[in-house]
Amino acid sequence: MRAYRELRHLPNSIPLSKIKEVHSYSRPGFLLGIFSGNGWRHKSMEKTIDHSTDPKLYNELKSHAAENLKAWEKEKVEPPQKVEVVCRDFGDAALEATKKHGRIYPILNMANSLFPGGAALEGGSAQEENMWHRSSCVRSLGSRGIYYDETQKCFLYDEHARRLLTAEEQMSPEELESLGIRRGIKIPQAYKVFMNDEPQICFRGPEILVPTSSDELTSKKQFVADSALSFTFLPKNKIFPFYELRSAAPELVDRTIDFKNEDSVREYTQDLSRRIGAQLDTLILKGKTDAIMGAWGCGSFKNNPEVVAKIYSEEIEKRAQHFQHIIFPIIDAEHRPNFEVFKKHLDGIKLGNFATKSNTKTPVELNPYGLYAQGTKKVQIPSKEELSDPWKCTIL
Repeated sequence: MRAYRELRHLPNSIPLSKIKEVHSYSRPGFLLGIFSGNGWRHKSMEKTIDHSTDPKLYNELKSHAAENLKAWEKEKVEPPQKVEVVCRDFGDAALEATKKHGRIYPILNMANSLFPGGAALEGGSAQEENMWHRSSCVRSLGSRGIYYDETQKCFLYDEHARRLLTAEEQMSPEELESLGIRRGIKIPQAYKVFMNDEPQICFRGPEILVPTSSDELTSKKQFVADSALSFTFLPKNKIFPFYELRSAAPELVDRTIDFKNEDSVREYTQDLSRRIGAQLDTLILKGKTDAIMGAWGCGSFKNNPEVVAKIYSEEIEKRAQHFQHIIFPIIDAEHRPNFEVFKKHLDGIKLGNFATKSNTKTPVELNPYGLYAQGTKKVQIPSKEELSDPWKCTIL
């Protein structure tokens, strides 16, 4: 019922005109808009902004989400107390879990560390833009930690917010004490990421990809977004709330990790462990026992899915008893191996009362360079097979 009350009292004070102004200014050029698909997405995003910023329309969305949650709470079933890796759209998976278990799920936003919403106002198509296109997240542009830059004519994070996004902001002594009480251990140091305490509203469906042709050399189908079928407005009885959890992954677009160099691997895995651990510790600190995650950082940021999935497994198992349900929805629309990789390492990990010290689905050596490790062992470098196609991952 607390979540229901939160939905009834969401604040409305944001710079509505500025958001619309920046969106209008960010319209892509004619040719770029056509060939990239950003043109129709930019136009479609205008509808999301209208429904999120117009007081009457937004209050209607809040009302539908609150009433739906209230109805779902009456017929809820207990969460399965395990990690699930599913081949589904993240929004569809979140809707199903919210309806079935009658609770608000945090959803991981694979965020850009500089620009709130990434290129959402420009018609972008990565996971963060997809989430913002379908929900009221655009309202957060009026939040503390975000400012409008007149020179660049865009919204930016301030320094503190950027440190949160990259998990470089340490928890305060009070937060460490609270986290330690919740986890039942003394924690000398921990990091946190951005998580909005106010629920957002998801009111639009996914981007629909349709096959266009097959590659003559590989016989693999190529996909393109269908502008007519994508981002349809959800029926009133399917509008649902969620908490936005923002975390930026390491950007490896212009950087290559030398997996034969122990120091390079040490730095990379320690960075991933800190960021992933911060995601989970932030959820625990906020009292959230469930989450919708994903193949974080493995799309345009080009992180290795084998390494990311293994570290998620390690960090979740350290905290398994504090969670009830964690879902990794992954769609490999471009024949990428992320679903199989994440399923291998994460699917079926026991949580909550079912969690035990021998929880691992498959034997996994804990990262010797993690935050709580002694750092005396050599790092386990992924095999050649695991690294044969290291940068492939879903972006939806």
